This record gives sequence, structure tokens and C-alpha cells, in this order.
Amino acid sequence: EKGQAESARAALTWASDTASVATVTAAGVVQAVGLGQAVISAGFSGYFGRMTVTVERPQDFTIQTVVTTDGVHAAESRIQSVLSMSNLNAGGDMAFVANISGSTAAVVRDIQGQLTALARTGDPAPLGGTFTGFGQPVINARGEVAFVANVVNGVGPLLLLARGSSLFVLLANGDALELGGTVGGITLAPDGLDDNGYAVVTLTLNNPAYSGVFRISPESPVEGLIRSFEETSIGLPTAFNLVSVSPSGRVAVLLSAGARRGIYVLGSSGPEPVATDGAAAPGGGTFAAFQSIRNGSDSDLYFMATRQGAAASLYRHSPAGIEEIV
Repeated sequence: EKGQAESARAALTWASDTASVATVTAAGVVQAVGLGQAVISAGFSGYFGRMTVTVERPQDFTIQTVVTTDGVHAAESRIQSVLSMSNLNAGGDMAFVANISGSTAAVVRDIQGQLTALARTGDPAPLGGTFTGFGQPVINARGEVAFVANVVNGVGPLLLLARGSSLFVLLANGDALELGGTVGGITLAPDGLDDNGYAVVTLTLNNPAYSGVFRISPESPVEGLIRSFEETSIGLPTAFNLVSVSPSGRVAVLLSAGARRGIYVLGSSGPEPVATDGAAAPGGGTFAAFQSIRNGSDSDLYFMATRQGAAASLYRHSPAGIEEIV
């Protein structure tokens, strides 16, 4: 009986009116291809049957309100608008800069729905003067928040770390580094605070003039990870375009060396190349340009890149090599 049923099914003539949505094999197996609707028909001995199939995107996410016009602890104010947001840590906590009532901007930490103002414009800054604005903050798994603050009538900008109720000054404009030079500009990486409390920044320095990627914590001095006078496989760096930091502290950088571009992981043995322009790319051809980088796990690095004569694709670098994701 089973063989007879399979034989009858195979004798049917199957068809799809929209092959870009769904196809059907001679055995009647329907395969989704794209979003939308398609009519699947079957015919046998002058008799026909039809059914409509709908291909939808799976709903694998939910939308949850995180912040509204909530009250902010330690500020006695309410949020009016959000200006910039941090990454999410492993517990779903975040930090953001918001306009709050009283014509004031503040860095706010959100720990499981509990909002706390860490610094506000108009408040006294740690090294004198008052805060006038804040860059995009970063949060780690311990709930520590790093951010750059602008200051008027005092020393600034400042790289600050909020740990509990304490606010640490990690770096200030004009600081003299033991590595050489004085700080002239501070850029905090978008995910530039690892779970060990190290902030990762790109610095421009004067006397002598150079730039580089550095990390620092309240317990440790500034450490140079790569500087513009240190050689890479594509030459001396002329710009550090993007920096990404994993929770455990692995640092990757997209840098320029004159007209060349490359992605490197920064380790104790020097910059290790991940992908450079002109290098072979999965699927054939060579890399021509890079658009973004982001650490996944401690072994995976994701990046957007363009091959010669092709559209941009997403790639993953792991110990097994580089693979094209999409």
C-alpha cells in the first residue's frame, strides 16, 4: 500500500505559479525560496487541486521597552530623549547619554531597569571646571562604564571610568605618557571596555607627534598596543580607522598604511594580520576594501569587506581561517 501511494503521488503533475517564493519537485516536495505567497497545484487525469503557501520570516525576536521618560536615580530628573547608547553587556545592561529635565545632559547607567546618573553637564569635573558634554559610553559585564567627557574652564577632555559610585580619571588631555608624548586627542572604541576593566582608546599625541591604540585601567598604566611608528605587514600605520574589543580583552584594529588597508589582531607578539587588501578572499578574487570589524567570541572576528568587482560581504575569521557568511 505504501508503494502504491508513492506511485500515485509521483504520477501527479506538480507546479508552482511563483518560483521565486516556492518551488515544488516532481515528487510534490515544496521548498521555500523567498518571502511571499505562491500557489502550488497538482493535476492527475484531468483533475486538479490547488493550495496557497505563504513564506514568512520567522519571528525570533521580541521588542521590549528599555527606557522611556523614566526617573533617574541620583539626578532627581526624568529622561526627555536619548542621544547615544552603549553596547549591551552579557546581562542585558547598558549605558546611554540622555537629555534629562532641567536642560541637562547626563551619562546614565541602566542595570536591570535601575537608572543611575553617573555624570551631568554642569557638574564639577574631577580635575577642575565643569562637564559640558559626553561621548558614547561603553559598559562591561561588571557594570563599569567608560566614557569621554568634555570640560570647560578645566582640564579636558577626560577619559573616565564609573565603577560603582566612584568615578576614575583614566586619561586627560595634556597628560604626559611614560611611553612618550602628551595626549592631544582621545577616542574610545565603541565596545572599548573589557570585562577586566581595561578601556581601549585611540590616542593622538604631541611632542613627539604620533598616534596609536592603547589600553588603561585604574590599576594599570597606559599600555601601547600599536603605534604609528611600529611596522605592520602593509607598512607603517597612518590611521587607525576602527577598533573592536572582545569581553576578555582581545583587540582588533582596521588600519591604514598609506593607500593600503588591513585588519589586525593586537597581541603581545605584535600585530597579527587577519585580512589585507590584495590578499586572497574566500570564493575567489582579492580583498579591495574593508568597512567594519567586530569581535564575536574570543576566537571569532567578523568584518565587512569588498572583493575586487563584487559587492560587500560579511566574513568571519576564526582559527580555521576566513569564511564568507553572507
